[in-house]
Amino acid sequence: MPMHPDDREMCCSPLHGSGGNPQTTLIVLIDALGNTWCQDCQHRGEFVNWGKAHGWPELEIHPYAMAEGAYYWQVTATQGDESRVWTFLGLVEMLDATPEVA
Repeated sequence: MPMHPDDREMCCSPLHGSGGNPQTTLIVLIDALGNTWCQDCQHRGEFVNWGKAHGWPELEIHPYAMAEGAYYWQVTATQGDESRVWTFLGLVEMLDATPEVA
């Protein structure tokens, strides 16, 4: 259920930090680590939720890399630029679409 930004913490995205863009959409997602995300930044929370569901794996896709563990997923989601987050989201979508090899 969407919440008005005043009802919870503001969106955790760096896009809304000091000097950034003001948050203009409602909070629509609280991720597995308790971060709040507005509609514009919801993909960051979905990224965290995927990480938790898959045991916080390390990821590497040029030009980015991320170590294993919830801490690194948290830092990427809350401090990573859009290019980094979208690149990792593209990778996890490819991983989901790839059949596992026994």
